[in-house]
Amino acid sequence: DTPVVTDTPIPTPTGPYVLTNIPVSSIGVGESQLVSVDLMNISPSGYTSTEFTCTYDPVLINVGNISAVNLFGENPALALSGPQNGSFILAISATNGQKAVTSGTAFTFDITGLQTGMANVTCTARVSEGLGVLTDIAYIGDEVLVTDEVPTPTDVVDNPSSISGQVTAYKPVTIQVFDAGDILVTSILANPDGTFNIPVPNGTYTVVASAEGYINASGTALVTSGMNTPMAVINLPAGDIDQNGVIDQFDALTIGMNYNLPTPSIADLNNDGVINFLDLELLALYYHISGPLAW
Repeated sequence: DTPVVTDTPIPTPTGPYVLTNIPVSSIGVGESQLVSVDLMNISPSGYTSTEFTCTYDPVLINVGNISAVNLFGENPALALSGPQNGSFILAISATNGQKAVTSGTAFTFDITGLQTGMANVTCTARVSEGLGVLTDIAYIGDEVLVTDEVPTPTDVVDNPSSISGQVTAYKPVTIQVFDAGDILVTSILANPDGTFNIPVPNGTYTVVASAEGYINASGTALVTSGMNTPMAVINLPAGDIDQNGVIDQFDALTIGMNYNLPTPSIADLNNDGVINFLDLELLALYYHISGPLAW
């Protein structure tokens, strides 16, 4: 029998906690969905760094495109271990005296349905206030039903205001739209050819394009009533394997350390299933480029 998704009340912690949020209750096999990981009730003194440990069922879902948001300020230092065997660790550390001081999304990642069943996704966290001590905080996980049912078409409300564009990369591209308050409004996977069209209310938005192992692009879109706001066609530079915002020798070293292997997937820049000189060649095209790109 197909599992039934039910809403079970979960007590909200009174202190700091990490929230794993899957916005939909079910996805189909082969379908993808963006997951956000939020830090809530942040300590008044703020966090200089946080270590997230996320677990999931690798038989039912695949994880990819792990991408930090700017909760810890501009250009945080990142360290990623995995994903492998149903888990990954992402450490985020603020730079230049910045801190995470308000509740919000710390990072996002994509899940893709592999096999039917109920998949749990949980991220825990240890936080630091800059005193050399890591402290465990509470957490709330989430779950998603992977189904082989064909979605029933629904009526689409016509919204004449939208943002469109095309972003090219060898990897799937995620488009994130933030409002004027830097709050994530929506996040989608672009079409296989990199095109996208996102209905949004009128307003000013920051649009960010990202792909695993690539430099991000970021631009501003002013959306007015009844208009489509086109973003310029842009190509994401390949090679930011360590996700520090610059393509350099350290990224090339990762290719060498994993030569002729299929993992880590972030180093497979051309997405052909093996890490080799073709990925190094692609990286070399953009050597010493830093981001995000102005879009």
